[in-house]
This record gives sequence, C-alpha cells and structure tokens, in this order.
Amino acid sequence: MFHQVILSPFLLLFFAAPGILCWNLATLKLPPDAIVKDIAIHKARAFLVAPRLNRNQNVTLFEVPWPELSNLTGYASPKLFKPFPSFESQIPGDCNCLQSGVSLAMDSKSKYLYVLDTGSKKCYAKLILYDVWFSNFVKQKVLSIDNRHLNSLILDSASDSLFLSDAGDCSLLVLRTADLEYTQLYPRYNEYIVPVLTLAVCNGLLYMTS
Repeated sequence: MFHQVILSPFLLLFFAAPGILCWNLATLKLPPDAIVKDIAIHKARAFLVAPRLNRNQNVTLFEVPWPELSNLTGYASPKLFKPFPSFESQIPGDCNCLQSGVSLAMDSKSKYLYVLDTGSKKCYAKLILYDVWFSNFVKQKVLSIDNRHLNSLILDSASDSLFLSDAGDCSLLVLRTADLEYTQLYPRYNEYIVPVLTLAVCNGLLYMTS
C-alpha cells in the first residue's frame, strides 16, 4: 500500500513497504517551476500531466512505467519516459493539438483516457479522448468558455458522466461520455454561488471543495 506521494517536476517518490520507488523526470526537461498536477493509472502504465508554462516546454502529457508493477527499483531508465501519444500531438500554438493539460480521468471500464486541456491565449480549452491501448487520438470537444481557471476533471463511470470545474466563473460542467455534450451549472450554498475547485465521486455522490 502506498503511504504518500510527493510531486516534483524532477522526482516522484512512492513510499511503499519495504522501500522507496522513484521516477526521475529530469530527462523530460520540464521548467524548474513546472508542476506535475495529475496522474492516471491503467494497468502497468501511468500517465502524468504538467500544465505548459511556456512554449519552450515541449511536453504537457507523458507516460511513465508504473514502478511497482514494472519491478523497477531506484531510478527508472530515461528511455521509458515518453510524451503521450507523441510529441507531434502536443505542438505549442497548434489548436488541433494538446496545449496545456491540467487534469486526467481514466475510464476503468474501458481503455479511454480523458484529458482536460486549458488551451492557450490563442486556442480554446477542450476535452480530449485518447485510446491507451493503441496510443492514439479518438475525439475532442472544444469548450467555448473562459479557459483561465479550468481546474479539475472527474469521471463517474456509474452514470457515464464527466464533471469539470471552472473556478473562474464558479461553474460546473457536466458532460455525457457518449457525445461529450455538456451542460453548465452553478452550484449554490445558502443561496450563494460558490467556486468549484477539486472534485471527487463516490457511491454516486459528487463531492467538491470550494
């Protein structure tokens, strides 16, 4: 059982009995102030996302081997770290490509990875769907909303729904996995609209921080 995870652009440490397993991310050449913001797991594979800080950051979504299941000890080989699905899918300034990933959701019932892309000054935000079995793009949904404060993405497999938080205008987007069409809601507490930050789903209930 994992006890704690420390996130850093250079090193991810997994404290597990009987020792420590490590990912050395320095070979990805992320900026010194980059933040590994989310992680998604599919079998023996792990996908990490680091929001793009500038055009010199050439990768925002990447795949790494899962240390425990790969029987890796110490630092994993740099060759095992790679952009997902490719460098060509993450070209800065190309609005058809992934610009700045901030949150991930893996469908445990299938082979699909959802990525929340905040876009850029030039590009709209979008939700991108990838097939992790074949490591390719499936489809995307452009989100015609302010992209500056998009924060969290969560999948509820029971209802086949995605929930996306926008702390900027205090809204919650609810998307159908079938077609990625969405409805924008404004959660209230004591009659006041509240900003939605982090999301979680458990037993059919949606939890959020504000």
